[in-house]
Amino acid sequence: FEQLCINFTNERLQAQFTDSLIKRQQEEWKREGVHCAHISFPDNAGQIELLDNSKGGVLALLDEECAVPKGSDEGYVSKMHTAFASNELYCKPRRGKGAALHGGKPGVVTKYDALQFIVHHYAGEVQYTASRWLEKNRGTLHPDLPKLLAGSSRPLLASLFAERAAADETKRATVGASYRSSLRALSQTMAATTQHFIRCIKPNMEQRPDHFNGQVVSRQLRYTGVAAVVEIQRAGYPISYTHASFIGRYRCVAFDKPELLAMAQSDPRQCCAGILEYAQKLAGESAPKEPWLESLLAQVGATKVWLRAEVLNALEVPRRSVTGRAAVACQRLPPPPPPPPLFFFFLGGGGPPFGWGGGGGGG
Repeated sequence: FEQLCINFTNERLQAQFTDSLIKRQQEEWKREGVHCAHISFPDNAGQIELLDNSKGGVLALLDEECAVPKGSDEGYVSKMHTAFASNELYCKPRRGKGAALHGGKPGVVTKYDALQFIVHHYAGEVQYTASRWLEKNRGTLHPDLPKLLAGSSRPLLASLFAERAAADETKRATVGASYRSSLRALSQTMAATTQHFIRCIKPNMEQRPDHFNGQVVSRQLRYTGVAAVVEIQRAGYPISYTHASFIGRYRCVAFDKPELLAMAQSDPRQCCAGILEYAQKLAGESAPKEPWLESLLAQVGATKVWLRAEVLNALEVPRRSVTGRAAVACQRLPPPPPPPPLFFFFLGGGGPPFGWGGGGGGG
């Protein structure tokens, strides 16, 4: 139960991080005049809906089972199996060869099998065992215990339980409900701030210097949501150039279009659009067939050119062709003539040497 609450918090924080990143990217596109309504970003809204839906989520069903007179952990898990049978983010535990993925043994039945379920979090699958979850979620104390502690001679201890002693212990909100309410309030507070995110990655788990464990780092990148950043970038325009940088890199494609390159200073935005249109004609069959600008595979903003990955790959085809032909042309030029020989002679008296070459004077 505690691990589910931790993972639910991670889902909320990941959603906050994703929303902040997407909002920041969309604000830049808006300033640039770039259309982005057609872009669909990946998120973990499905996971949050599965866990936090007030009318039938994982935690709501737990509260519901706690209110049933003869509720049980087995009954709770059974209801989830029925309610989420068609949800791709939820599944029953594996009993065949896949059981080993979660520490089980294929074909071996344990007393906890009826209490297990799997949730597909944004960072990966997690198998839970709902043992004593109803008891933990109720979080109630014996009615006499808060009153006893509220009457303590220790002022701090008495103040901690004074409010609880005066309330009806049986009508308290469940631990899960209180936790979700607190987490929503935290999310609202974070949303009202200017957010900056720092991800700390351990190179290894042995605390050894100069030792990099690729598997450990890869797992942390996935669990901390860094991989999701890459997915978000790929969903939009992962490559961008300033107008000057784009023209400087791809002007060679349009060397036979001097009228186009002449606009590099006066109208760089139109020059970039012209290079894109001309480069598509030269890119060949490997390029996307639809017009790049009209289909929004590439867009020219106020100060930058925004490109999809497939457009960048297609742009490099004519550029490599042009630079290759230029290299061959340079190799065809005759070698430069050798420099004229330089002669020296000495005057008597041990003075400094004087000299002249084929094109210079003498002394």
